[in-house]
Amino acid sequence: MKRNGISEKSKNIKKNTTLLGYAAEYRVMSEMLLRGKIASLVTLDDGADIITNKRERVQVRSQKATREDTVRFSYPKKKPFDILILWVRNRDLFYIFPNEVLTGNTGHHFSIRRHTKFAKYLECWDLLK
Repeated sequence: MKRNGISEKSKNIKKNTTLLGYAAEYRVMSEMLLRGKIASLVTLDDGADIITNKRERVQVRSQKATREDTVRFSYPKKKPFDILILWVRNRDLFYIFPNEVLTGNTGHHFSIRRHTKFAKYLECWDLLK
């Protein structure tokens, strides 16, 4: 049954964060493969979702930008990863952060429209070895 052009099944998927997490991991991994980076999903999640053939541990996060084009994301305090890739799914944008720039808090909030300190990490795939 459709309501407002969206099926009930689609609404349930959007509400299920586990399914969104898997979708984000596959979306990021497919983007990596298209860019020539060999990657595979980690079976036992110990802080990294993807591992590259260069042994880089990648944490994947997925968020929607608000109407004001702001994004909020969090990550584990111990940061058992080398790279965090944030997929802004409703804009299909990728922010690639090295572990060392994610200091202080265990989360960040920024505008994707303004030139913020995170702007230089937009589509910065070269940070992967």
